[in-house]
Amino acid sequence: MARLFSRRIGRLERRLKDRHGNCRSTLWQLTAMYRDLRCYDDARRCLERILELATEDGERVSCLLQLGANMEKDGDFEAAVGYYQTCCGMEPEDKNARYFAHNNLGFCLNMAGRFDDAEPHLHTAVRTDWKRHNAHKNLGLTSLARGRLREAAEAFITATELEPRDPRATHHLLELLLDNPELVEQAPHLQEEAKRCEQLIQQTAVQEPSTPGSSDGDGEHEEDETG
Repeated sequence: MARLFSRRIGRLERRLKDRHGNCRSTLWQLTAMYRDLRCYDDARRCLERILELATEDGERVSCLLQLGANMEKDGDFEAAVGYYQTCCGMEPEDKNARYFAHNNLGFCLNMAGRFDDAEPHLHTAVRTDWKRHNAHKNLGLTSLARGRLREAAEAFITATELEPRDPRATHHLLELLLDNPELVEQAPHLQEEAKRCEQLIQQTAVQEPSTPGSSDGDGEHEEDETG
């Protein structure tokens, strides 16, 4: 398989060279293949070239989102932040692009420990598309890091209600209640809500055994759409 990939990549790179690096379709193909092989530097090189060649804002936005996702996969969250910030600054008209830009930026800022900076972007993502669970989950993590435990719990509950096929928000909720028994004393309904979330996940797993994927922890990407 690796040899097959290598031959195909060689052909595509030769085609790109013959066209003086100006073939966007070839660059997109190479990007996908390099990313599948976890050759993130090569994928970034192709995406940066696409960005240079792009003539429409829609393609630039798509490319910036892909660049951010690529750097997340490579574990370079600070670099991902830069691409997502540029994308947010373009104020995408497309609702999905606007959601992904702000949600993923918030996620990466969380990962970088910049919770104050993350929060407004996650609120924007929630306002953009309230029904997507990931922004609620990421906002819960931000609230947790900032010591707003009840807000965090409520966000995790909402995330589970919106997407019970993804158990991560409930895992965060259970850990939160286990680590902070005083919160249960102050808001006893949270214990019942946690049990309800667990039941919801179990029921959904029986009905729909496939769990939606998310390639980067609590991040979210269009090509992996679960959300």
